[in-house]
Amino acid sequence: MFAVMIIAQPAWAQAVPGPCSGADTAANEGSALEASPLDLAIRHAWWLDFGCYELDSLVRIAFQDSPELRVSAARVQQAAAMPEVIQADEVPALNLLGGFSRARPTGFEPTQRSRQLGLQASWELDLAGRRSLDSAAAGHDVQAAELSRQATELALAGAIAAAYFQIKQIDRRLQIAEEARELQAQRVFAARRRVAAGQVAVTELDAALMREALHEGYRQRLIGARREGARQLALLLGGTQAPALSGPLHWGLFNLALVPEALDAGLLDRRIDMQAHARTLDAAMARHELAKTDLFPRLVFDWTRRQVRIGDGGGATAIALGFGLQLYLPLVDGGRIRANIRLRHGQVEEAFAVYRAALLKAMADADSSLLRFNAAVAAVRSLRGAVASAERLSANAQALFASGQTSLDASFDARAAVCEARDALAQAELDLILSAIAVRRAFGGTLDSA
Repeated sequence: MFAVMIIAQPAWAQAVPGPCSGADTAANEGSALEASPLDLAIRHAWWLDFGCYELDSLVRIAFQDSPELRVSAARVQQAAAMPEVIQADEVPALNLLGGFSRARPTGFEPTQRSRQLGLQASWELDLAGRRSLDSAAAGHDVQAAELSRQATELALAGAIAAAYFQIKQIDRRLQIAEEARELQAQRVFAARRRVAAGQVAVTELDAALMREALHEGYRQRLIGARREGARQLALLLGGTQAPALSGPLHWGLFNLALVPEALDAGLLDRRIDMQAHARTLDAAMARHELAKTDLFPRLVFDWTRRQVRIGDGGGATAIALGFGLQLYLPLVDGGRIRANIRLRHGQVEEAFAVYRAALLKAMADADSSLLRFNAAVAAVRSLRGAVASAERLSANAQALFASGQTSLDASFDARAAVCEARDALAQAELDLILSAIAVRRAFGGTLDSA
């Protein structure tokens, strides 16, 4: 079985600053004190661990307007109606009977007319437990439909969180790219003046122009990725235009809850999709047993009261009462019952295979997401050290250039190294957030073992 996995989380990772502004967090803290009906309806609000009110607002909007969730809700309504149909069969059925006939036995006799009106009641004695099995299968279908709806919520919230943080980090990287573009513009300006003064060859200007063009191409790719992410977010929210978001992520203000140091293997059993597959398997097993009950006799009580009037005007009237006990036992059905039993058995085998495949996938998702998270933790730790070193290098290079102890190119290179290190760190921090989202999705949302 799936073993308990321990994450050796370094001290710095336990205090990773959150990505939201102070206003967002303050609003989120206030909303946590007074739970709205939507708060109570959302079962796996794991995205609140990131402490971002703006993300929470987007998820809530999607939960209200998403076409996928509307489809899931409609399926829940359909499944919920079936138990009511089954419960209706548990009470006696009462029917109103009526009829009219006109007959002329021979060509010489007058036409005879008859009218009848009555009531018929019937009730089947459940000898083989058909109703209980049918009711159990329908109940499992309702649970499976509701769990599937919750799984859709989980997947939708994960997709929105991933798209949201990608957009925010692209905005942050665009700021870095703008700094790099300004730096390259300064380098081109300096190269032009040095070429004009005859201090360097024109090849240095060509190299500076090449670097500027490369950085501009990189910035344009980021702009394109930003537009694509905004369109994806809009579709996830059930619209065509993405909402206006606040500025880039601001790190260093609030703690970001990532992944606990220990994750219990029991979290996999609480995965919503695993529970949905389990309920589907239970429903298939109940229907298999229900199909077997067709081999047993069926006993139906029947009561009828009819009033029959023969002739027109003053014709005779008769009242007929009837009570019967009918026994149905299949003798020759062409193999229909046995074939239906085999069909239901095949559905059980299919449901079990789907459940087993889902369990293996869940274990693989959990393992890969944890490995990715640990790798992201190590990458962020390393790149934060790289940014600190690059900033020290840039500061020393600027001081040395001011005192005439190094060249202008060395100063530009040091400043460019800072931009490159910050951009690499921004990408690694995004991987860290996405891996934290992946861990939560792999374990069904919440990481609380309680």
